[in-house]
Amino acid sequence: MKQIKFIDTKSITGPATVGIFTVGVTETAAGVGIATTSYISTVLMHNAGVHTCTSSLYIYPHTEESNGGAGVSAYRLIRTDLIPSQTYTYENIWPFVLTDRQKLVVEVTGIGSVVNYHVLGGEE
Repeated sequence: MKQIKFIDTKSITGPATVGIFTVGVTETAAGVGIATTSYISTVLMHNAGVHTCTSSLYIYPHTEESNGGAGVSAYRLIRTDLIPSQTYTYENIWPFVLTDRQKLVVEVTGIGSVVNYHVLGGEE
């Protein structure tokens, strides 16, 4: 397994629910192409805005779409409040294995809030 940064930094302005990485579709930032199996180990969330906001992280199955509305709570991994300039690291002991069109989806609440996301892990 090769350790990589999956995507370039994604800045999401809230309120929004957005898919930021889809296995088998999104080309990785490391330039190694499109992964068929991805292992998400770490997600960094940084509040670049001037107000406190809430950031959520989801893994959607290939059958579900992120339609821009509220995230589906059954797929939520974490929900955390971020004060201005705070960085939160979501790290799991064992990586999450994503295959065939599964999606990493983020949600930002708070009008005008801006959260930067960095996704790290491995791929095959």
